[in-house]
Amino acid sequence: MVTNDKDILLKDIKPVEPVVTPRPPSDKRKLSPSSIITYRSCPRQFYYRYIMRLPTILNIHLIKGTVVHAVFETLFNKKTFYKKDLEGESLKLFEKLWGREKEKLSTLTLDPVELAIHKNDCVNMVNSYVNKIRIDMKMLMELGKAKNEGHAYMLVRPQFKEMYLHDTELQLHGYIDRVHTDWDGQTTIGDYKTSNRYGLGIKDDYELQCGLYALLYNRVKHLNADWTSIIFLRYGTEVMTRVTPTTIKYALEAVKEVRDKTDATIEKEDYPMKESKLCKWCNYYDRCAGLRETEDDIRQKKAIEELTAQKGKDKLAQTKIPDKG
Repeated sequence: MVTNDKDILLKDIKPVEPVVTPRPPSDKRKLSPSSIITYRSCPRQFYYRYIMRLPTILNIHLIKGTVVHAVFETLFNKKTFYKKDLEGESLKLFEKLWGREKEKLSTLTLDPVELAIHKNDCVNMVNSYVNKIRIDMKMLMELGKAKNEGHAYMLVRPQFKEMYLHDTELQLHGYIDRVHTDWDGQTTIGDYKTSNRYGLGIKDDYELQCGLYALLYNRVKHLNADWTSIIFLRYGTEVMTRVTPTTIKYALEAVKEVRDKTDATIEKEDYPMKESKLCKWCNYYDRCAGLRETEDDIRQKKAIEELTAQKGKDKLAQTKIPDKG
């Protein structure tokens, strides 16, 4: 089937958001699934990121996640009609999106070989998930649930891409990667993950994140999801969890807990460190370890010494008696 660039509708794709600069905290800040999970993981990290609004460090993993998410967001766009060459279309999308990040990629300290490895990793993730879509389409046709490939694709494609929800009462907001209603009326809220995690089950953080999305969907859309899912793009696998009243209650209690604690104070001492094996990956490791303050003190001392030395030179130059010709 012949396609062209206009079919893919790249104009709807949003680039990676720029790094924000620090700004004063608000009296009633919005919470999100990510910020709630961050607080539970480490209150000090929450303090630096969401109260002090310190900038995050751009890295290859952020860029990879953004590009891969955007590939499927665009591929599942309602305006994009079904194409038989899903594999070719998805890779064409990836190349264009990866190219758009060329400037950001150039700022990273990666040699060409490392960059090629990361790019190939993204290609594998895209291919893996497209292959899963193909398998699902084939099964639907074999079971008689779909008449042909086009019909099967419409059934497996999510009805909504990156749905934004904002609960003004709870001041809770977030983006859901996909919402899908199956042929039997079952609604699933899905979240894409590009992590290396492999195996059965999901982490507690993922379970809470899914519960928070189900809570948002319930309160904003006034609809109950039947399932939440974590979609591991790297392996083309999906782990589903049934949404129950306990799921919603657990998420609501988490929102209230973090809201009560973070609205009460903005003092650094009230946000203790929770040290773990994840600390070495944290953007704020140097601050928590005291390295940032030490480096600042060294730079300040050096600047003072240089200034003092320069003042001494200037004073000597002023008092030096010029030679008489």
